[in-house]
Amino acid sequence: MVVSLRTLPSQTLNIMKQFTTEQLRNELAYRGFQTQSLSHIDEVQQNYDCSDEDAMDVLREVFNSEYVREVIFDIIDEVCNQEGINKKK
Repeated sequence: MVVSLRTLPSQTLNIMKQFTTEQLRNELAYRGFQTQSLSHIDEVQQNYDCSDEDAMDVLREVFNSEYVREVIFDIIDEVCNQEGINKKK
């Protein structure tokens, strides 16, 4: 389930707005998320005439597709093999 920041209490939302994108990205990285290649709605809108909401829907569909998940896990396996990282049994 995707929870929008807009549903947070206004005081919390006002605090969150004080952080830069880089600070938010750093916080996610600190929590263990890969943040070097985050996608933005601009990546859709640079080639397609659509609303912010439609662009976000496109990104969600792309990144939640079975194909993208398979490719990511295949590449994780490939990189781990190259780095000599053993797969769990």
